[in-house]
Amino acid sequence: MSYEPIIKEVYTPLTAPQAFEIFQDEPFSFFLDSGMDPAKLGRYSFMGSQPFLVLNSRGSQIGFHWGGKWEVIWGNPFDTLGEYLKSYRLNCRSSPIPFIGGAVGYFSYDLCHFIEQLPSKAGDDLQFPECYFAFYDTVVAFDHLENRIYIASTGLPEREGWRRHRRAKERLAEIEPFKTAIILKFMREWPFVLFAIAVLVPGLFIERFYCRYLCPLGAALAIPGRLRMFEWLKRYKQCGSPCQICRNE
Repeated sequence: MSYEPIIKEVYTPLTAPQAFEIFQDEPFSFFLDSGMDPAKLGRYSFMGSQPFLVLNSRGSQIGFHWGGKWEVIWGNPFDTLGEYLKSYRLNCRSSPIPFIGGAVGYFSYDLCHFIEQLPSKAGDDLQFPECYFAFYDTVVAFDHLENRIYIASTGLPEREGWRRHRRAKERLAEIEPFKTAIILKFMREWPFVLFAIAVLVPGLFIERFYCRYLCPLGAALAIPGRLRMFEWLKRYKQCGSPCQICRNE
């Protein structure tokens, strides 16, 4: 089974390296960039962070970072990686970009021992993993040829349709205009900047301005507060003043 992503086009004056500065300190961030001719092999730049799965191996020991925990199994890293690639296969046939998410990482030379029998004489003084891959559900892509920027969100690792769609939308929500206007230091189109200012400035003078007057969730929660659920309770005219009748009776 393959999964289709939600793809959204965004606008920013930042270059790809400048945009990556937003992600560079996040867990397992990556930046795939090319200095070649955009009309040939240098058309795209890709970046992302916060993968939902990390896999690495040394010999037949394979480690997984999943849900904040590390787990270890034993086996062939090629077979294990292949199983996960098949499990999280993506459908990009209708995508405007060639990479919409998935595994990013490296294979080292020492994995050759899983392919053919070769002597191992070199000392391993660095103790690096022989392979290291992270699976990303959200990717930012710069199309340098057409000067367009896309964000693809797959919703993985969720499998169920509505759960996956909800997660994909939640990940895209991380770059909504209000948030990115602040992250990018208001280097956005003027409607986004005006929106952020219109929300922030009144908040300097009116406590919880957005929550009280603009937030739809706050308005919805205020409705039940207007309803009296216990009209059968006996009330005294003095209720609300320190009469102490209820306490004494």
